[in-house]
Amino acid sequence: LYTENRDDDDDDKKRRMSRRSNSHYKNNAISLRFYIWHYIAFLFVALPIWCLDQFHCALMLPIYNNLPFMAKGMTLHVVWHILSGIATHFFVQFLVACRANALGMACDTRCVLGFFPVVVVMPRNEDLKRA
Repeated sequence: LYTENRDDDDDDKKRRMSRRSNSHYKNNAISLRFYIWHYIAFLFVALPIWCLDQFHCALMLPIYNNLPFMAKGMTLHVVWHILSGIATHFFVQFLVACRANALGMACDTRCVLGFFPVVVVMPRNEDLKRA
């Protein structure tokens, strides 16, 4: 009787480890994707826009002044703030996926408003049993 229970425990352990390793690889892929998008949004888009605004503001000022009424005051600095905020969101989502991975929890991505990706952490089976 004791050995049967022990075999069942070993099988349970193998299943949990298999599930954990599958979620581990998926979590790594999700976190890497968000980390790459963070760098693309910040280093390759937002930072050059900020540099252009900082070093060529005098050249850009006539363009800013000729914008339509609704966009008046919309400088490249404002665009930089928006893109930096998006890059920060991607970095936070990267950290969420890394945290889920460290805790052995599976995660997935969902789109808010149809286009804005977020990480959703799936509850562990043990947490569902306790609730």
